[in-house]
Amino acid sequence: MSFNKVPNVPGSPALSALLKVSVIGGLGLYAITNSLYNVEGGHRAVMFNRLTGIKEKVYPEGTHFMLPWFERPIIYDVRARPYLVESTTGSHDLQMKDTRVKLGDKPDDATGRTTIMNVAGARCRPTSPERKVSRQSQKASHIVL
Repeated sequence: MSFNKVPNVPGSPALSALLKVSVIGGLGLYAITNSLYNVEGGHRAVMFNRLTGIKEKVYPEGTHFMLPWFERPIIYDVRARPYLVESTTGSHDLQMKDTRVKLGDKPDDATGRTTIMNVAGARCRPTSPERKVSRQSQKASHIVL
């Protein structure tokens, strides 16, 4: 038995050629469809590579290319979400009032990669002091007395 030749399919040579073209075309189509991924509006993606880890680039919405079996996109949401803060406070005449403040919270696109890395366990880094101060000042500006 010779492995140098592909065996012919019984029937005409055109059928054998058609079978070869369809197998090669099917494999090519499979590779192309698994090489593309779509990032929906309001989302961002970070690429995880099995060889090098998480890449630096954050991908915006749209269709992007990846290497199948080596890369996998991690897609996360960056849309603004309402956050409701409720509190019960006392007034001057000793009555209790319910106070509700609705805040709009939108994640930062640039910190998505760091968040993914912290969740994945690749690197644990504390929040920067500037970010903590800005959060505290933002909370203080919305306190109703």
